[in-house]
Amino acid sequence: SAITPFRLEGGGVVLVNRGWLPAAADHRDVPKAPPPSVGATVKGLAVAVPRAGLQLDGASNEGPVHAWIDVAAVAKRLGAPVTDWMLIVDREAPDGLRVEWPQPAERVQTNLGYAWQWYGFALAAVGIWLWHGWRRARGEGTP
Repeated sequence: SAITPFRLEGGGVVLVNRGWLPAAADHRDVPKAPPPSVGATVKGLAVAVPRAGLQLDGASNEGPVHAWIDVAAVAKRLGAPVTDWMLIVDREAPDGLRVEWPQPAERVQTNLGYAWQWYGFALAAVGIWLWHGWRRARGEGTP
């Protein structure tokens, strides 16, 4: 994702996820996002900035590609306070980046599939438990 800091009129910075850039054949070559126009108005969905999970000792987040967003490091680098939330731009973003965010309604069938799968597992577990109990009650199972 192309995460771009936008300076707010009242001071401070908000991070904006502007979409995806096509990767180069050599992954060491980082694609450059075109800069947004000066004074651009950004519309999108405000979400919490994702935090880093478990990290190994010596894990580094240096260089042009980052595995996680360190808000404090970004604020220090920019010399301005950074919000702990970020904007995910609307699909109709005018800056030409690929914006294909999955909408919650698009994932309903997947979620229903997972629900049925787990209900099936639970039903199978209860069935196996009853079957073993029935066999044990009849003296067919091991004690």
